[in-house]
Amino acid sequence: MPTHDDKYNIDYPYINFRYSGPQDVSSSRLSKPMYTKKDGSYISQGRDLSDKDRSWLNYYYLPFVARSDTYLELDSVVYDGNNTRLTEQQRLQIQAQLNNGNPTPPAGGRIINNF
Repeated sequence: MPTHDDKYNIDYPYINFRYSGPQDVSSSRLSKPMYTKKDGSYISQGRDLSDKDRSWLNYYYLPFVARSDTYLELDSVVYDGNNTRLTEQQRLQIQAQLNNGNPTPPAGGRIINNF
């Protein structure tokens, strides 16, 4: 965790947040200048998801398919918290864990998504 000294451009909060490495200044989550450096300049917005953005999303969220029933179906592409794509076997293992051991979703429960 950074300390309050001159080698950092930002004063970090020390409560109620998850710290996972250096500040990701290329993050697309910075849609406007959200941070002001100690010298008064701003951190600009990134245009694409950075590796740290993807890692954060993959660590906290699973990509589910919209369904009208209670089955939790994972998308065909799932990454782990290190941005590594899971094999089909790993994906099905997680899907089975989420559904009391059943890796196969019931037929007819998918909600059509035309986005």
